[in-house]
Amino acid sequence: MQLSAVVCENGLGHFKRTLGILHEWHQRFPEDIIHLFVEQWQVERLADWDKIQLLEAPQVHVHTGYVAPGIRLGDVTALTDGRLLNWIKRLEGHPAIRQADLVLSDNLSGLLTLRPDTIMLGSFLWSDVFECLGKEMDCINQFVSEERRLLRLYKPPMICVADIAMPGVLEQTKAVKMPWFAQEPRASRESKAFSKKVAILGGATGLMDDAIKDLAEKLAAHEDWELMLPPNILSSFGLNAGVFGFEQADFLAVDLVICRPGIGTITDCINSQTPMITFSENGNPEMDHNSMVLEQMGVALIVRDGAELIPTLLEISQPEIYQNMLHKLSQLETTGIRDAVDWLISYQSLKES
Repeated sequence: MQLSAVVCENGLGHFKRTLGILHEWHQRFPEDIIHLFVEQWQVERLADWDKIQLLEAPQVHVHTGYVAPGIRLGDVTALTDGRLLNWIKRLEGHPAIRQADLVLSDNLSGLLTLRPDTIMLGSFLWSDVFECLGKEMDCINQFVSEERRLLRLYKPPMICVADIAMPGVLEQTKAVKMPWFAQEPRASRESKAFSKKVAILGGATGLMDDAIKDLAEKLAAHEDWELMLPPNILSSFGLNAGVFGFEQADFLAVDLVICRPGIGTITDCINSQTPMITFSENGNPEMDHNSMVLEQMGVALIVRDGAELIPTLLEISQPEIYQNMLHKLSQLETTGIRDAVDWLISYQSLKES
């Protein structure tokens, strides 16, 4: 059997989710051929992750340079070159797409034009995000219209996280609801005392680096808090802080994470049972939705500007509030990767019968 997967270039959450599923698939079916379309920088950023070793297996073929430039947040004026729709042309006629028995697309609906039987992965739709970011731009309006046309025409299955899937996914796709996609064995930290050690994370897109600096500077002014930052942020800003390495041990070493609530960071926090304080990107409905849902679940609080940070930290550090968040995190199901592969096997068996 041959399986092909295409990964959105926006950040690392898409890649980690897809790679987790492919890793689980390979564990069960080591002789199956896997083709993975991903960008080189994503592979390099996860070079130290144990699951990246999957890419060295002789049955796995990695293809880079196909999805970028394509769908990625950033300077919206760059989108006028047509990249939102034109990236798919680079895959036209590719044998790994044409001949695959099973095709996965992590949040790139354009693949439906080549393979109407594509199974999508993700908990939001790009049309919902871009519609809010550039309503006056023809290139964005064309993309929004085309994605919604494809979803109406093919109504693809979309494997999503049940707790956080956005309304667009639930309404415009055949949503396949799953638990959280934890990548590591579940850690336990319930009853851990609050020690005033926190990390600030902005995601791999780099869009929130200035916001991280602002929050970090405010926190660094309070000497009783211990601050951890990603290596690239730490070297750029020269703040007095420790290095956060994104391993599960790094999440377990802090009391909470202050973060842009992208799905990759959220999943790491949930798997390590790390409470969150979230901040959003201006105008990004996915981030607003994720923050709201996490707060309603009782595992995060929201800060809307830097002035709210210290009061919110003091609130979450209260033993009753903090322990309640730890308890709620411990109750969340994290078997999404295993369950997704179970579903894919069943789906493929039905398709072949």
